[in-house]
Amino acid sequence: MQALFIKILIRMPGKLVFRYAVIVIFLGLFFSCDIINPEEPLPSYIHVDTAMVKPVPGEITGFHNFQDVWVYVDGDLVGTYQIPFTVPVLPSGEQSITLEAGIKESGQTMYRAKYPFVTSFHKDTLLPPADTLHITPVYEYVEANVPLYEGFEDLGTQFENTEASDTSFIIREDSNSIYGNYGYVALDINRPNFDCRTSDLYQLPKNEKIYLEFDHKGNEKITAGFFAKEYTDGTFSDVRYSVIILFPSKNWNRVYLNLTEDIAQTTNAIEYRLFFSASKEETEDNEIGEVFLDNIKLIHY
Repeated sequence: MQALFIKILIRMPGKLVFRYAVIVIFLGLFFSCDIINPEEPLPSYIHVDTAMVKPVPGEITGFHNFQDVWVYVDGDLVGTYQIPFTVPVLPSGEQSITLEAGIKESGQTMYRAKYPFVTSFHKDTLLPPADTLHITPVYEYVEANVPLYEGFEDLGTQFENTEASDTSFIIREDSNSIYGNYGYVALDINRPNFDCRTSDLYQLPKNEKIYLEFDHKGNEKITAGFFAKEYTDGTFSDVRYSVIILFPSKNWNRVYLNLTEDIAQTTNAIEYRLFFSASKEETEDNEIGEVFLDNIKLIHY
């Protein structure tokens, strides 16, 4: 075909050859546009404005800090996005959508992870081309071991002071609360140190996910961690492990503290207690140091 076209051009007068070539090139470009640049399918959009979690029976709060969502369409990962977001997806029509709850692990922005103790949110639905599907995922806690939940709703607490503490929890309910009561600690120049641990000892697995969840705020730093009852040289002793230091926060903030690796490394330990501590910073004024804690949950598989 190319050879025949060349022969025809050779036999034509010069001007006709030029005109014919221009027409052929133009028609070729025109009819090949749809082949080179075919019409692109219109994307659909998924919008998530917020997420919810169902409280476990016996817990009074549905407060959470699931800031990220891992988006899957028909099993394929679209991406991970921070709420609120709108994301375009090319598959349209009937699709299976899965949304996974994501957290800032141990309160660190750089460590984003799926939270392992809530179910995925699934929705089989129609994705309309060039339109937006609004979804509010509702997550539920999976069946797991919860040896500790402290919501400060009873007269006492599941924490006791250590010898290093000169003040203790006060149970309060006022405008500062999320839901119901909370634990409050006041620090001043006469009582500058707070240090508490769980009254009970917990046996924790060395090869399973372990998280400590809690809500906090206040104008003082808070240290959280655990005591490990370790066997060394024929005797047991309590060894303190500080896992995280949280900076002051004016608003309630939920932390998902991953203890998995820290517990796994305590190979000589048989039991554990959780602890929280805070100390008043030295300042020129007599401002009261305040620590607020609530909804403290130890959860593991």
